[in-house]
Amino acid sequence: MTEEGLSLVSKAKPANVSRARLLVIVGSMYFGEFFTALDSTVVTTLLSHIASDLHELSRVVWIATGYLIAFSACQSLYGKLSDIFGRRMILIVCNLLFALGCGICGVSNSLEVLVLGRVISGIGGGGMQSLATIAISDLVPLKDRGIFQAVENAFFCVGAGLGGVLGGMLSDLIGWRNVFNIQVPFILVSMLLLMAFYNVESRDREEPIIQREPGPSYGAVSNDLPPTGNEEKSMRYKVRRVDFKGSILLVLSLCSIMFVISTGGSQFAWTGVVIPSMTIMSVIFTGLFIYVEQYVAKEPVIPLFLFKNPTIIVASFTNLFCTMAMYNVLYFAPIFYSAVFNLNPTQLGQRLSAHFIGAASGSFLSGIYVSKFQRYKNITIWASILLTAGASIIVTLAPNTPSFLQYLVLYLCGTGYSSILTVTLLAYIAAVPKELQAVVTSVRYVFRGTGTTLGVSIASSVFNNLLSRQLHHKVVGPNADAIIKQVLDSVEAIRSIPRSYQPAVISSYDFSLKVTFAVATFFALLTIVSSSLLKEHRLN
Repeated sequence: MTEEGLSLVSKAKPANVSRARLLVIVGSMYFGEFFTALDSTVVTTLLSHIASDLHELSRVVWIATGYLIAFSACQSLYGKLSDIFGRRMILIVCNLLFALGCGICGVSNSLEVLVLGRVISGIGGGGMQSLATIAISDLVPLKDRGIFQAVENAFFCVGAGLGGVLGGMLSDLIGWRNVFNIQVPFILVSMLLLMAFYNVESRDREEPIIQREPGPSYGAVSNDLPPTGNEEKSMRYKVRRVDFKGSILLVLSLCSIMFVISTGGSQFAWTGVVIPSMTIMSVIFTGLFIYVEQYVAKEPVIPLFLFKNPTIIVASFTNLFCTMAMYNVLYFAPIFYSAVFNLNPTQLGQRLSAHFIGAASGSFLSGIYVSKFQRYKNITIWASILLTAGASIIVTLAPNTPSFLQYLVLYLCGTGYSSILTVTLLAYIAAVPKELQAVVTSVRYVFRGTGTTLGVSIASSVFNNLLSRQLHHKVVGPNADAIIKQVLDSVEAIRSIPRSYQPAVISSYDFSLKVTFAVATFFALLTIVSSSLLKEHRLN
């Protein structure tokens, strides 16, 4: 199918909702998204507390990995499911799952139960985030959507940035379990507000059944599952529309791929049994998914013809690369500032606040720009340049450089990243008819979620391997093995080891982290390349 055919703007209009009701609906969804983003990073400072309490240091990383894999893998499903069952129902279910998962984490006494809670939270959180974006596409005209997307990205970026800071602070005050418990009432309030106010749909009829292979007249309804009478509104008919085979295969494919990415080389050897087996399984699941979506499913969960659209491909890779770069910096900048610059938690929080400010300002300014000029390509390129500048400057930092550069790095990265998220969504939804906007939004979140997992996993692999080599090369002496073990397990141990060992350890951290940030710079450069290939579509 041609891109011109896909880029036709649907005549369907957004729902007619009063300003007050719209603000309540939007505020409730964005409030929930803040907590889902916070949960993705909150465990970075909780892991040491949890490991000590549960005596599970060797397996504690699954607390973060389980959430990220479930979060990313399930996001792809919610666009189509909400087309079938309605945004409101799926949003409520996702809020319930997220709250349930947090509650399970809060009462867990074993790692297995805690990871289960994190997986359930991830399943719900992925839907809360993607559906917030999808619902705004229903409620707000495309030409005005930049501002709303800017606010959403500000909530997301601030939540992700605050996670580590709040996690450590609250854990010291109320314990790590209550860090999860305290989220439950907020999510339930958000859910109740949605139940009370989100009782409108943007369409006057059920979503059309998308053909596997659309012809010249896109949007025709397939005759494979013709509704009769009031059947189209029945639950049985809606369940028949669900692409169960494709959905299960997609989740299995993404989970196996992310498992390999997240655990290969760290928890399982690349040449062992587990990683090669999972790699083979991921190839099989992906092949079966493609076959089912192309030849079997009457209403595919992700129509593969979308990837014939160059705008969708370019926007997807732009989201992938920028997320890989951003999460590399976001996860490892606190370690860098702590290990090399000897900053305390308060000072770390001050530096991270620059990221929040950058994320908020970048989202708002880019949203205003797009709403005023109805253009998104140039600002995407400039935002990519800002992200690259931040990632490259951090490679040059040293203890004797001006401290304001420590703030500038995170400000530039936050501004660039949030601006890219804001404007590339508009590229996605402007490139397809309205009937496909929910599905294509899910595609966007698949690439963002994969970028998060890839970015953190690749950065962790580079950092851990380099740090181990550097320490064994530079740290010498009678207690070298014990010192190396201490500083590999904890950054805080650097200041407690004998002073004679500290320069070698700090130098090892400095070198390893700067190479890690160089990897982030590389992916930021790829973001510039991909964003320059975006096609400009009309937003009005």
